[in-house]
Amino acid sequence: DEINKMDLPKDLKQGLAQIAATALGAAIGGAAGAASGLNVEANNRQLHPEEKQRIHELANGNPTLEARLSAAACALAHCSAEYAVGSKEYNYYTQVEALGNSPDLAGERLKLSQQTAMFGYTTTGVFSDANFDAGKRINNTYQITTRTLGTLQAVGGAATAVAGAGITAGGAITCPETGVGCLVAAGGVALTGWGLDQSKAGVSTSINGQVQPTIGGQALQSMFGISSGAAELLYGMVGGVAGIAADAALASRGAAVITTAPKVANGASGNSGILALNELTPVSPVASGGVNATKVTGNGYALIDLTPAEANLAKQVAAQGDKSGAVTETIVESVAQRQGLNSLEGGKYGSNNGFDHVLQNSDGTVTILIDSKQMTNGTFKLSQEGAGNAMQMSDEWVQNVLLRIDPTSPAFKAVDMARKNGTLVKGVAGVDRANGQVTIVRIK
Repeated sequence: DEINKMDLPKDLKQGLAQIAATALGAAIGGAAGAASGLNVEANNRQLHPEEKQRIHELANGNPTLEARLSAAACALAHCSAEYAVGSKEYNYYTQVEALGNSPDLAGERLKLSQQTAMFGYTTTGVFSDANFDAGKRINNTYQITTRTLGTLQAVGGAATAVAGAGITAGGAITCPETGVGCLVAAGGVALTGWGLDQSKAGVSTSINGQVQPTIGGQALQSMFGISSGAAELLYGMVGGVAGIAADAALASRGAAVITTAPKVANGASGNSGILALNELTPVSPVASGGVNATKVTGNGYALIDLTPAEANLAKQVAAQGDKSGAVTETIVESVAQRQGLNSLEGGKYGSNNGFDHVLQNSDGTVTILIDSKQMTNGTFKLSQEGAGNAMQMSDEWVQNVLLRIDPTSPAFKAVDMARKNGTLVKGVAGVDRANGQVTIVRIK
């Protein structure tokens, strides 16, 4: 049943299901699920294009064989070796490797190892596969490349801001005498803003190890409907000129940009990701439980730094919907774990009723309660018939859920304590099907 729920081609799902049924039984279910979550059909990232093509040729249209060969190739190529131990990618790929290394797939491993100059894994020599993977693992563990590039971005942005300030001062001196000086000053202001924007994003990237978007890049993305990566590239390439366009975009489309740049109160820490929920302006649902698009756009926050696996799930929801909210729950849990939040157990009762997510930061000072929902036309709809017939996420509903869950559970203790001391943060999360963004909104 779980395999049938996966967003994979029908033939590949059938192949994985047959492996699970005939080879390793229930144990393979988890490994096959992990394999599909990272798209085994597309194969692991270490395989060369010709190796992927050879698997396709050897399978000769047989989906079961192609699935088996894919798992065997992952084992031969040590496809988990480059990932940080304990990371979601590492956990997935180690399961795929275990499947590929199973006795049942010995024939597939032998067949692949017999292919000329393919599916090998070198362990000796300075430029061996093992050494390259060790280097990539260190990089993936500590985000060395990302942090270094963030530092360079911060330094370059700061230098540009200083240069822009000098240009502004020079133009201001001659502005009363000539219109050209005023134009120069305006250009200097734009360049200064561009440099500060780049520097701020670079500092955040260097500290967090996760690429942080610039405000200008977000504005260009909103204005032209391009991807985040393309927007940042354009913003970086054209510099101050793009800064002027971004300023105009921010002025005319500020509400749209807010979905990727949360409002941060004076003196706030400037949290990003799910923790940004703590700094958003809470909104009140209407009596019917609706949170309209205006409130979502003006007060929401988009989780834009998704892993490929998370982004694929978001695309799945955008294309097919998520009526139960289960896929969105998976995305939120994954993002929370990556960002160092602890997901507390014990928030559910009955048949999947109660709290979808009870999250805490590492020192337990922030407790966040999130309900994963399917978004419709950019809006959220909270149930009016929650626990005790109270509206979901209302204080009464929280109290009613607490009465129904295990009072010794970590989720109960955290929510009860935060509720009593007034620090409980409540919100909803969903995938906006119009743009595929995972959006969170704080609920009053």
